[in-house]
Amino acid sequence: MHWRFSCFSVVIAAAVGTLCLGLAGCGGGNASKPAAGGKPTVAFVTNNSYEFWTIARRGTEKGAKEFDATVDFKMPARGTTEEQRAIVEDLVAKGVQGIAISPIDSANQASFLNEIGSRVPLLTHDSDLPTGSERLCYIGTENYTAGMAAGKLVRECLPDGGNLVIYVGKMDAQNAKERRQGVLDELAGEKDAPGPTYGKFTLLDTMTDDAIKTNAKPMWKTRSLNIATRPRSSAWSACGRTIRRPCWRPCKGPDWLAR
Repeated sequence: MHWRFSCFSVVIAAAVGTLCLGLAGCGGGNASKPAAGGKPTVAFVTNNSYEFWTIARRGTEKGAKEFDATVDFKMPARGTTEEQRAIVEDLVAKGVQGIAISPIDSANQASFLNEIGSRVPLLTHDSDLPTGSERLCYIGTENYTAGMAAGKLVRECLPDGGNLVIYVGKMDAQNAKERRQGVLDELAGEKDAPGPTYGKFTLLDTMTDDAIKTNAKPMWKTRSLNIATRPRSSAWSACGRTIRRPCWRPCKGPDWLAR
């Protein structure tokens, strides 16, 4: 998986570069300017404190060196919208000159983040804001397409269909919604199928762990016990990754998707 980490680090470095270039004139006209000869200060805000973001931190460090900038890396410890809002407000008050953020709840944060985007250069990463927002751009996965890729792997592993449980971090996040919908649409062979039946597959449940690693395994065990008296669940899809027991290994596609 090293190649994936490296690619992600490069993408985040590009995000830092985009913010720095945005200071030259792309929106955010009220943003503070760096002192003469000083480095621009930009911020990178995640949607939780999961260890996945340590890869992103390396990318921001790479970008800071390449673009001669200072990056303030922020992770909301509890992963709440209130905490993320407080972080952003504090950054703006300190005079940060650009912000890259992964919104926790895009729909309900859109108004606040649009207001921020009118004051400082703002871009989204990993999870986007609704169409028409004030952000400069979105940098990250095409999440709906990633979900469809996971759905294809499910169909390859279970050509005769089966029962499905989808696991995600939080359903408030736009990326989670898009990935989940991509899986279901691929299985159904149509867009926005009503469910719970999608082609040859039946969705038993969508479960969330609040992006807390220690919640995930107990949740999986509990759900497995809960379906013991129901038709056995044949496949699990987690954030664009598909797991199938006992024969997921023959699934085609990149190894990280199959795991």
